[in-house]
Amino acid sequence: MLKHLNEKNSVTIYSVTDPCFETYGRVISNINCNELISFMEQNTVIPEKGNIYVASVEELERTHIAEFFKNRIYGEMPIQIGYCNGRNTTYNGFEYHKGSEINIAVTDFMLVLGHTWEIKTIHTVLKMQRYFLWKRVQQ
Repeated sequence: MLKHLNEKNSVTIYSVTDPCFETYGRVISNINCNELISFMEQNTVIPEKGNIYVASVEELERTHIAEFFKNRIYGEMPIQIGYCNGRNTTYNGFEYHKGSEINIAVTDFMLVLGHTWEIKTIHTVLKMQRYFLWKRVQQ
């Protein structure tokens, strides 16, 4: 898939396993996220157009893995677990985070990332890096 994406696009798309991803985060692959994945597959839809963004889902936040994330990853700070489903085809909206974010690949998807120190008045897409994540296989 990654080879195909790079053949079809004028920008380089990397895997999150590529060493250049390390300045943005790390891949944690030994955590069982089946509760979250099952909920997403059974209770959410991916629209043909547009996006569905839900910042906080109570059912996801009551799972065992939510407690693990809260206690072991975020040092007992309160967390939200939500989702964003959609089929983006343009670079028309970006988020700014001061803290870490965990992304669980329920489907294949791409991240377009940049560093806060690169932001001037506008964050140009040309400075950003693109990373592909494969659907997380249930353990």
